[in-house]
Amino acid sequence: YINDVSTLVKVRMDGSNPQELCEDVETVLSVKEDKIIFISNDDTITTNNYAQTTYKTIKSIYAVEFNGSGKIKLAYNVKRAKEFDENEIYFVASIPTKTNYGEEKIIDTLYRLNVESYATQKMLEVQQEVEKSSGFATAMTIMIIAFLIAFIGIGVESPALVVLGMMAGFISLFIGLASKFGNSGS
Repeated sequence: YINDVSTLVKVRMDGSNPQELCEDVETVLSVKEDKIIFISNDDTITTNNYAQTTYKTIKSIYAVEFNGSGKIKLAYNVKRAKEFDENEIYFVASIPTKTNYGEEKIIDTLYRLNVESYATQKMLEVQQEVEKSSGFATAMTIMIIAFLIAFIGIGVESPALVVLGMMAGFISLFIGLASKFGNSGS
């Protein structure tokens, strides 16, 4: 079983002789006569975009013998996994790669894992674009703020604020359009 602190514990059927096998276990995928195959949390990556912090947990599939020895990693960066039958587990792993144009793509790959031999077989790949902040979106946000400053300048009858806001707004507009249409060919 997995206890309250994500530790995989082996006990006898009567509940006696508990032995801790592994830590940071998320879920058990398969229990065989001599081993357990499970998903474990390897690491948490922190990403800071503007004022927002995001966390991504890196998960892997492991096998461990019932005595706690022989722990081996079978797959890395696993998004999801499910036992198909007593001999196979299907899982999706994400692999970030660079294209010839320098863009980063995520390739989600479906694999089949043989529980006895630990052999994996690639079944299917699906490419996804990595979400990133757009220069266009940033420029448009700055443009809106600048035009708001110009409108405030009109309200308080300050020609300097109106000119500053309008200039900054139009400059941001042109930068945003240049980034939008300059990157559209890739």
